[in-house]
Amino acid sequence: MKDIIKNISNIILQNNRKLNVALDVNTGEGEWIEIMSDYFNNVIGFEPFNFNFKTISDKIKDKNNVKIKPWTLGNANDIHIVFYNKETKKYKITYNDNDRLKTPYRIDIKTIEVQKWIQDVDFIRLDTSGYEIETLKGGINVIKRDKPFLYFNNMNNDLLEYLNNINYKQIENNLFYV
Repeated sequence: MKDIIKNISNIILQNNRKLNVALDVNTGEGEWIEIMSDYFNNVIGFEPFNFNFKTISDKIKDKNNVKIKPWTLGNANDIHIVFYNKETKKYKITYNDNDRLKTPYRIDIKTIEVQKWIQDVDFIRLDTSGYEIETLKGGINVIKRDKPFLYFNNMNNDLLEYLNNINYKQIENNLFYV
């Protein structure tokens, strides 16, 4: 993972961008945010699950350039019920009766635009398990204004089509830029 982030940082710098602000949407247990804090001036993580939020808060307590928020980003200021499987560490918005290991959680969702203090975004990593397009829609003004590099843990054809529609092109694996 460190090599991926180092490579992304080099690509950002090669494109005459700074390593000012990175957003980590759905931080999980904080693996990415810890490493990103070594490369970016400011890192803001969003993690809606309280058990992960506590773990991350402990990991980053000595890092002055990292902030963590107890919500995720989406296309509206809202509350969702999601179902989380603690064994696989995966979640989804819909529930299937066969998924008996899943536990319902209430998560807060906010748009990036609500976060008026977020400026000069150079990089956004999204790990939203199928909610990527909704997250991008909620941050479209920030994306148009700052033109950050976008990295996705999960890709699908709908996401590729949406990225193409907002003039983002794949430059390497799951990394996109205008």
